[in-house]
Amino acid sequence: MGCSVGCTNNRNKSKEITSVHDLIIKPSTFVKINSKEFYEVYALGRFLGAGAFAEVYFCRHILSNAQRAVKIFDKNKLSPGDKDLLLQEIEVLKLLDHPSIVSVYEFFEDLDQFYIVMEHCKGGELFHEIVEHKIFTEKQTAIILKQLLSAVSYLHSLNIVHRDLKPENIVFEESLDDLSVKIIDFGTAIKIKPDERLSESLGTLYYTAPEVFDKNYNEKCDLWSIGVIMYVLFSSSFPFRGQTNADTINLIKKGEYSLSIGRWNHASEGAKDLVRHLLVPEKDRYSASEAFSHSFINVNTRSESQDSLKISLVLDNLCSYHYENKLAEAIWTYITSQLISSKQKKELAEVFKILDTNGDGKLSKEELIESFKNQVINTDINIDINQVISNVDSDHSGFVDYNEFLRSAYEVKEISNANSLKIAFNMFDLDGDGLILASELKEVLQGEMKVSDTVWKEMIDEVDINKDGAIDFHEFELLIIQLSRQASEIVVNEQKGK
Repeated sequence: MGCSVGCTNNRNKSKEITSVHDLIIKPSTFVKINSKEFYEVYALGRFLGAGAFAEVYFCRHILSNAQRAVKIFDKNKLSPGDKDLLLQEIEVLKLLDHPSIVSVYEFFEDLDQFYIVMEHCKGGELFHEIVEHKIFTEKQTAIILKQLLSAVSYLHSLNIVHRDLKPENIVFEESLDDLSVKIIDFGTAIKIKPDERLSESLGTLYYTAPEVFDKNYNEKCDLWSIGVIMYVLFSSSFPFRGQTNADTINLIKKGEYSLSIGRWNHASEGAKDLVRHLLVPEKDRYSASEAFSHSFINVNTRSESQDSLKISLVLDNLCSYHYENKLAEAIWTYITSQLISSKQKKELAEVFKILDTNGDGKLSKEELIESFKNQVINTDINIDINQVISNVDSDHSGFVDYNEFLRSAYEVKEISNANSLKIAFNMFDLDGDGLILASELKEVLQGEMKVSDTVWKEMIDEVDINKDGAIDFHEFELLIIQLSRQASEIVVNEQKGK
């Protein structure tokens, strides 16, 4: 394809890492091209859908039995421009880590096809429910919008513009009754510089912001699209629809639509006020964070009952997470990003959404303080929170990102599951000889970082009990068991100190 999956136009030019403690391990570390054939790793299942250049199938990860989806591209149907967009989509997907954005696991490439393996969402498209004339209440609409606005706020904080938000690109994670949604398609998404203006006319006509037709727009085009989605959810009709495409474009540019027909005639003032701040000229349009904080969202999504026991357990796990061994951190990250069940991940994601009160996709010190106060976990809040963030915040951003939350909130006893450890061991044991060498750690973990070879040797030496220069499965397993015991002791000590 002219460029490997790992390629990037901006190579990391930072100075060489010479200490193992300076390594940053993220889920994206493991999202890479797999050198094996796709059919060696996955069993292909039923057909799920098709787009212009790709078909989507259900698939099963053979070793872990995890259910996933795969998007298969036919290289012969891709023009050079299409290939560039595909590579751009891959680079964007690798950056993303949010509970309302589909997770991507790995990529494969052969002579004829390219494969993107991602999370399988069982509930189907939001578009399908609209076509079936599903009536969405204000509460249901607000719950869906809250998740979309959080995801878009997160994207925009990374200077990523989606450019094609529509019901076809939004899926229910499990079922309509659950209302947990995810954004699934990033084929038109692009990372921009702060304050950069875009000129490409991309997107789907009925959801396209007026400034896009003028080829002069920014990230707020996504908020217009969400405004259209909100309008459609309420009325099952578009706010702007002419007899021809040209008529529709003229209506969009005029920005005139009715809130006195159909269900909009009976909508609350809060709902009308929010849509009026989305379907407006760019200069007056809400940002994602402003829309997320709107009273219509807050009033309709205020949780009447929360599982306090589950939240307390998660916060206890956050407190007990304190592992300085970098290999253990890598194992933790791999298992929590690639191997935990969809049910387990969803339960943790729901807690994360509750704690992330401003919807920016990360937990601040203030949000954690408030969460701990509500759960009455410890009276010495400030000291505890500072320590929690220090222990969990591996990239030193000052926040607990979603991946850091999953890694630290996941039950330790689940991490030490023998099957998960064996699969994780195989991830690092590239040649399958039963030993992990420094060269294999380098290939798996280095990514775009510049890392001294002494770092990989140091990681081996920390775990290599028999001093043979490699890590066998017994040493690998023993590392996790020891750290699991440490975590349990921390929890016990905290409980004694309460």
